[in-house]
Amino acid sequence: MTKAADCPQILPLPPLSMPIEEAIRTQRALRRLKPDPVDDALVLRLIELALKAPTGRNAQNWEFVLVKDRTVKARLARLYRISWSLYGRLGRHLTASDPNMQRQLKAVQ
Repeated sequence: MTKAADCPQILPLPPLSMPIEEAIRTQRALRRLKPDPVDDALVLRLIELALKAPTGRNAQNWEFVLVKDRTVKARLARLYRISWSLYGRLGRHLTASDPNMQRQLKAVQ
């Protein structure tokens, strides 16, 4: 696990300039990501911002894992697809009589 002392120095980034309403209205889901590397300072800044996001009951029970190695990413993707396949099948079976849950499961596939 990386320790804070091992992380590169975080340089101040310029403030975000887009109004929140514009950001909400123009946000689009990305399905294809560029393989270009992302600067560590930007990643750390985005994690700092994500930590300020609200959570249910203000639990803030999240963890972040930064993976840069392509081989590790590929292995994690494979494991994720396997686990989602099992979870999705189980969820569809257990919620077969609930159209709202069926719709939600279909939406996240």
